Amino acid sequence: MKQLLIVCLSLIVATSAWNQAIPIEGYGPLGGRGNAFFSFELGEGQFIWTDAVVHPEGFFTLTGTVLSKGVHYLALARFLPNGTPDCSFQNEGLSELRIPVDWEYMVRIARTSAGRLLVLFNPPKSESALFLARFYEDGFLDTTFGEEGILRVPVPKPTHFLDMLLQEDDAILVAGFEENPETNTHTCRVIRLLSDGQIDPEFDPQPPPPSPHAFHLMSLASLPDGRIMLAALKDGKLIVGRLLPNGRQDLTFGEEACKYYPISGFRPYDLLQFPDSSWMVLGSGQASQKGWPIAVKGLPDGQLDTLFGDRGVLYAKEALEVAASGLVQPDGKWLFAGMGKVYGQTSYFIIRRFLEDGTPDQDFGAKGYVVPCFEEEYFQGSGIFLKAMPDGHLLTGGTVNFKGALASLDESGHLVKPFGKDGMAISVWGGSNPLNVECCKILTREDGSIIATGTVEKPFESEILSIRLESDGALDPTFSDRGYTSIHLPNSIVGIDAVLQQDGKLIVGGRMRALQTQHHDLDFAACRLNPDGSLDTTFANHGLITFDRGPFDVLGALALQKDGKILLAGDMENPETLDRELVVYRLLPNGQPDTTFGIEGLCALRHFPSGTFSALMLQEDGKILLLDAHPPWGFDIVRLLSNGKFDRSFAIDGLFNGSFPDANTPLQSLLGIVTASNQILVMGQMGNQAGFIRLEQHGELDISFGENGLVQFTLPETAWEMTLLPTGQILLAGSGCADFAPYFYFFGARFSEEGQPDSGFGDNGVVFTELAGFSYLSSLLVLDDQTAILGGKGYTSESDTHTGILLVRYLSMLNAGHLCPAHEFPFMDVYPYPISPGVFSLDYDLPARSNIIVSLFTPEGKKVETLLDICRPEGAHSEWLEMPANLPSGSYLLQVQTEEVKTVIRIIFSNAIR
Repeated sequence: MKQLLIVCLSLIVATSAWNQAIPIEGYGPLGGRGNAFFSFELGEGQFIWTDAVVHPEGFFTLTGTVLSKGVHYLALARFLPNGTPDCSFQNEGLSELRIPVDWEYMVRIARTSAGRLLVLFNPPKSESALFLARFYEDGFLDTTFGEEGILRVPVPKPTHFLDMLLQEDDAILVAGFEENPETNTHTCRVIRLLSDGQIDPEFDPQPPPPSPHAFHLMSLASLPDGRIMLAALKDGKLIVGRLLPNGRQDLTFGEEACKYYPISGFRPYDLLQFPDSSWMVLGSGQASQKGWPIAVKGLPDGQLDTLFGDRGVLYAKEALEVAASGLVQPDGKWLFAGMGKVYGQTSYFIIRRFLEDGTPDQDFGAKGYVVPCFEEEYFQGSGIFLKAMPDGHLLTGGTVNFKGALASLDESGHLVKPFGKDGMAISVWGGSNPLNVECCKILTREDGSIIATGTVEKPFESEILSIRLESDGALDPTFSDRGYTSIHLPNSIVGIDAVLQQDGKLIVGGRMRALQTQHHDLDFAACRLNPDGSLDTTFANHGLITFDRGPFDVLGALALQKDGKILLAGDMENPETLDRELVVYRLLPNGQPDTTFGIEGLCALRHFPSGTFSALMLQEDGKILLLDAHPPWGFDIVRLLSNGKFDRSFAIDGLFNGSFPDANTPLQSLLGIVTASNQILVMGQMGNQAGFIRLEQHGELDISFGENGLVQFTLPETAWEMTLLPTGQILLAGSGCADFAPYFYFFGARFSEEGQPDSGFGDNGVVFTELAGFSYLSSLLVLDDQTAILGGKGYTSESDTHTGILLVRYLSMLNAGHLCPAHEFPFMDVYPYPISPGVFSLDYDLPARSNIIVSLFTPEGKKVETLLDICRPEGAHSEWLEMPANLPSGSYLLQVQTEEVKTVIRIIFSNAIR
């Protein structure tokens, strides 16, 4: 397929200012479960717990990453013993560090003997250094440590550090795996620092030998005599090693101080020590006839403990389980917190306790199990921790749908009631699934700037989102909060459409839940924003209007009349007859109902015969057209006069009934538009089969169009938007998923004024833009300069879980592309776009091993800097690159060159984005 992407702008939605914190409030019960909620307003919702430390006084500090403007940053939060944030800690309980963090690797925290907090983190690029941050107990950086609180320890090659522990003398022990791109091997690296951050000169580590496979996971443990144990996944097997206090190999533990255990694919998440120096590795592995391995126990000499489980291995038999974090109690019993999943069902958070031999402790919870119900959402399985509290209670937590969740248990496994509410607390810090970002509309202002509108749906509230871009795609720094603005609404809303008034005010409409707890009772809703992005409180009821006729009021479209009146159209259910009705609701410019239209502003028509609203169209004379789809492939058009009454002069008594003949599947997309000559063009799609039908302005079939008013054609996927170009040509846009998933794509299809595919456009009239990860088109905008912007929602890459507004811009009505290669480059994507100061990622595929050079040039061709010069093997790669310091905002050229290919990409850099 021909790639024609000009600008791929992925804007991960910023729902609030980063550093704003609000007081803690209880939001009441959720879903009848009685969960309590606490909320910091920060970032975009993806807050991932990764570790916790408990203080002697009983309060505890959590660390993790939070997403803001597309970048993950380091954050700490401290809580009182009852599970509420400690507002005496830094900023209302939250300490934030604006240092980008690689969220794919765990952030670890430890508490020194002096009470300071030490945090291990990995920056989001392959920098050859170890990074530590040290904080005072109140959450402020300890500027006596490293450089202003941040310690950077250079290492020979790029290394991912995965675990950290403090020894009795406050020495810092860190372990990870080192990548060697030249030999394509990975080496275990263990570093010990003195308490002041200096490298310990007496520590000479001899870890396991290099391997062609990554040490995907790594855990550390320290014995009372100072010896060090580590566990990792190496060569597809579990490996456990032991080092002497000076880092040398402990040859009393297996060959070369390490032992391999034939448990295929066992991934170690935690390493526990028992008082008798026996040890246990917690994790997960591949299924076998015995079940899923979750724990491996060994003796001090490295041999498996045959009295434990099944010859040293404990299996979960009923369900897939992952043992992520554990602890050993003084009586020898041990616990783990992790994830369970019945085959084919949703994952859930679990805590289990066992006797020393691996037998479930029947006195804990329900036969050894505790399953806290966090909002009945699936469990993400990252950042799980389990800690012992000073009063003997257990603190556990993790990441539930990208939201921090906490639970407190007593000795018997019961939830501790004074903690949070009913023993549980969950932060409303967004999340992947419940955020549900929708792109409503892309609009252009008279000054050439672009407005992208959308909604962010949350469990207990929603936000109307507005993003303003300059004509080149850069965020407009003069608009609200660096180009973004959001308006909080009391109930959940899904945005549908938006219109821009001549005075610059923006009206956004959607489907709002009538009550927070009622998912199926929907209302019409619309609000108006001022040109600066603030809520226009002069509109309707303090900026918002809702209309509730029955339990099913589904807004489908907005329109703005020439006189400034506002039309809302869609489907409603008559509460008396339960019939579905096609409705138009008209408002005055101030948002109040227009009582001269229909009955008190509402015109309701029974569906003909039984269908669904599809489109709202306005003719030049002010008459209103409603397009209605009814199964399996029929449609109706009804025309109303300006007062809401039937226009009997249209078709047959105001109604045109049509259908698409010879369809193999039901109608899945129905679009309508009024042409410049007041003709009515309807597009229907049934699977890959589609067609145009054209009517004269009074509802007669235009038999000069195609064959008796019908033109049939095929489309690769579903078209969701249609518009007319200044030339009279027809442009369709849609989205779909290729057979070679995970790539999704936007597509455009161009037709002549008479409905024939434009053979001079793309591949037989269709062009494609491949996008990594899920993407869904919802808006199409053609500008005066004949450029086109396709918009929707999607993930920025196939690995992301957080949706954002996705905009793709094309030149010359999709005729040219942003890749200008001497040879075709397989795939390339830059994120974020526009690029902000600091780091950005470049994703690309290599057909063969090659040296790759990335250089930055001015538009005039003057070289600014070489950003990357490295050899990479065949396959997909992601590089974190850094823009030069003090670079002025503007357009630049990014040249990507291999031994076979040279490609130039036009990028936008903006100093206004932070």
